Amino acid sequence: MRHAVLLGLCLVIAGCSQAGRAGEGSGAILYTVESRKPVATICEDLAKACAEEKFGLLAVYDLKEKLREKGIEFSGECVIFEVCNPLKAKQMLEKSPEVSTALPCRIAVFRTSDGMMRISTLRPTALMEFYGANDLSGAAAEVEKTLKKIVDQAAR
Repeated sequence: MRHAVLLGLCLVIAGCSQAGRAGEGSGAILYTVESRKPVATICEDLAKACAEEKFGLLAVYDLKEKLREKGIEFSGECVIFEVCNPLKAKQMLEKSPEVSTALPCRIAVFRTSDGMMRISTLRPTALMEFYGANDLSGAAAEVEKTLKKIVDQAAR
């Protein structure tokens, strides 16, 4: 059962990324906004927004650099931020340890093939639907509201 859910999640994510700008509707799994700022500025502003919203910045991965370290050239720009609100994470983990597979929250900053900069995150409310964790919908909604605020701040 879990494998089917994860496969479905992968297919939905792949479909959203192929669709271009995802996350506009409430049923979308991704929340995505565009920005006219350069990637370095978005990354700086994203880190500031996380701190302002009391989300810890656990790790930042520059995928272009990580791939280069492995001998693979990637011409795109993609930076992944792993962020977490420890109190919300604890609350969710205590109710459903399975959600640990979706933690910490990730925010991606990337350039699309049409040259646009986008900031995207998985919507926690949509993820909880996949887990069948309806008892976590309130906490997920709070986290999602804050993630959207962080993404929107970084994009401006």
